[in-house]
Amino acid sequence: MEQAFDAVTVYRYSLPFAKPLILSSCRLQDREVLLLEWRRGTHSFWTEVSPLPGYSSETLSCARRELDTVFDGVAYLSPALLENKLAQCQGDLLPSVSSTLAAAVFECRHANFNVPAVCPLLTAGDLTGATLARLVNSPVIKVKVGGLTLDEDIARISQICELPDFTGKLRLDANQRWNAKDIHRLCRKVDAERIEWLEDPLAVPEHYQQWAEFSTIPYALDETLHQNPQLPVRTDALHALILKPTLLGHQRLVSLCDWAQSQRVKTIFSSCFETPIGQRHLYALANIYGGTEAHGIDTLKYFSYLQEPQPVLDALVYDGRLL
Repeated sequence: MEQAFDAVTVYRYSLPFAKPLILSSCRLQDREVLLLEWRRGTHSFWTEVSPLPGYSSETLSCARRELDTVFDGVAYLSPALLENKLAQCQGDLLPSVSSTLAAAVFECRHANFNVPAVCPLLTAGDLTGATLARLVNSPVIKVKVGGLTLDEDIARISQICELPDFTGKLRLDANQRWNAKDIHRLCRKVDAERIEWLEDPLAVPEHYQQWAEFSTIPYALDETLHQNPQLPVRTDALHALILKPTLLGHQRLVSLCDWAQSQRVKTIFSSCFETPIGQRHLYALANIYGGTEAHGIDTLKYFSYLQEPQPVLDALVYDGRLL
């Protein structure tokens, strides 16, 4: 019989950002999460519950209450039983909770993960000469756009594409801030061949059906995937799904991965500014579903003390407060 978990302990943890993180819908000083320690005999591992303020459909308090419900009255819990419980309750679980339960199963089934290829991320604040110099050999770079005027974004895009020795492509993430006219103008002002895709730039999803009328650049879907419970509509210009497990939940995530595989659309995993513990689950998913693509998980650099690519995880845990 498969060894059961001896205990699951929940901690609340707050990890500060090096400077306030300005997102499209909020400003964050730190990242508040719940850390779960899963113990089996002499072995233990950690998973994370981390709804993203301004984007997630639930709060950390809601997730905490749901965890109590999930484990209420459970006297015996093995990875297999947890997997069954996850399958039975999927539609009723909050996305961040189903994601952490799936992470626990993955830790038991696939203990060793390779760090997948990472797509470097540039925000407006990252656009410095020193930063750009370090990225010239990158095959692809993700650039946050849409927060400035279109002319300013076009200037930034041109600046990066004109870097000496940079021959890679850009993924432009506009967070649904552009319209068809903006994209048509962008295609005329930049070298469209240097743009791998635009990530969910349109505020009106129905306009993707007319994409070929105003764009020569492919697109990927991101926000649309957790705003609309239906499967995407396949078009010739749709090249990738940008998947955020914390926002989608595990069942929705798996259904989108299956759909993408059937439609020959790429699956790219993307961070919601999880801590290193949450990032580990993204590594697992990228290994299982993401192929050899570069994934949008270049976010640990925004935390205050994290200087190494793979920091020691227990440094996060022992500062946690037991609930």
